[in-house]
Amino acid sequence: MLRIRDIDWYYINLASRPDRDNHAREQFQRYNIRARRFEGFTPEEWPGDSTKVDRMRKRTPGAVGCYQSQMHIIRLAQGGDRVVAVCEDDVVLCNDLEKRLDYIDSNLVWDWDIFYLGATFHVPGVWCHHKDCATWGSIGVDAEPTTDPRILRTYGIWGTYAYLVNPKNAAKVCTLFDEHIHQSDGIDHLAIRLGSRLNTFCFIPGCAWQYDSESNIGNGITRFSSFKKLGPYAWTDRMEEFNPLGFDWNP
Repeated sequence: MLRIRDIDWYYINLASRPDRDNHAREQFQRYNIRARRFEGFTPEEWPGDSTKVDRMRKRTPGAVGCYQSQMHIIRLAQGGDRVVAVCEDDVVLCNDLEKRLDYIDSNLVWDWDIFYLGATFHVPGVWCHHKDCATWGSIGVDAEPTTDPRILRTYGIWGTYAYLVNPKNAAKVCTLFDEHIHQSDGIDHLAIRLGSRLNTFCFIPGCAWQYDSESNIGNGITRFSSFKKLGPYAWTDRMEEFNPLGFDWNP
């Protein structure tokens, strides 16, 4: 039986960023998690046909290495019997992570491909109006409720800094991503484009966040703190700080 609590944790880190390596280690040590460091690929290390990532490279070159790194870890999940966690090295974990994982383990009853530990989606939804909408189906929302108030079915979540992969469906995820990579600005953008074809869920409030720091993917400082304007569902240190049943999901 697949258990959410049986997780193989990985975090992606470039050799040039020991500061982020130290940060990630500190985060996982808080919970005695033996996370494995995966040395991230650089854009120059992309194998094979470079035209597949032309769109990604033109927009943000660092996204090529990020995509390759995350896909490598997802492939490790194929054929296994343990959930795999893919994290970026600037991840910030909530103070009651174990409690939330226990909750997810007990209440996630749907067939799932990816389960996001972050909750970066818009209310009301915006990706349903994206210019690429016609190519992947009109959803109408970025996330929708399930029968559990803390678990949402997601379509337009854009944070791939911390998520779980179902080993039973990892091959499906890899196939879809590989088939559509040429249409993508980055792995987070591709996950949104495939929102109607992937079974993705998240926990609210978000279990993971990112700290503001210099990014090797984008240019300059990534100010993730600005995304707190999304709403309290995006992140709280403790789950009791956000009540999904008392939140106005239709502002």
